[in-house]
Amino acid sequence: MLRLKEIEAWYGDRIVLNGVSLSADEGELMRIRGRSGSGKSTLLRIMSLLQKPNVGEVEVLGKSAWSISEGEREELRGKISYIPQFLELIENLTVLENVQLALEVRGIENGEDRAREALEVLGIRGFEERLPRELSGGQRQRVAIARALVSSPKILIADEPTSFLDDIASSSFYRLLEELSSSFKMGIIVSTTELNLPKRSGWREMILEKGSLREL
Repeated sequence: MLRLKEIEAWYGDRIVLNGVSLSADEGELMRIRGRSGSGKSTLLRIMSLLQKPNVGEVEVLGKSAWSISEGEREELRGKISYIPQFLELIENLTVLENVQLALEVRGIENGEDRAREALEVLGIRGFEERLPRELSGGQRQRVAIARALVSSPKILIADEPTSFLDDIASSSFYRLLEELSSSFKMGIIVSTTELNLPKRSGWREMILEKGSLREL
């Protein structure tokens, strides 16, 4: 479903990714660990087709993403939902409006029913008219996932999604991701700065160090 081949990325004279290769299958759960500044965000943006690598190839659903037209690439991007580390909920829009926005930017009109369904799947029905500032950190995370889920992606990519959650909320969040992956046959890739987390059953555990990615 997603394949990276010998990816390299740099900013000026600083090498961030050095020959990173990776493949992720349909419905796979993957967690990428790495210290702050190790290049995780760059790697996830490359996976999400939001950033072109300096060197290497990215394949999504069997297509080489940077060897096709922008229109074809945009279609591939529609199969991937990316949740940045800082959630970027729009503070003057309601929860429902934030989720609907993901459909509107893709030209899908009358998406209210789909938005409400996504909120129900995420267990936050009844919060539709609240503003983001009225939510807890965990509730904001669920809204961000609902917004990512509403477009029915094949791959969900989240950058440090548990960084603002306590241990109990973090564990609950991972269980939610597992349920979503199982229900929708969706691949999920997350990053974390927590290097010493115990391995989680069903997850493929990776670590990014000194520009190289390896399996734990």
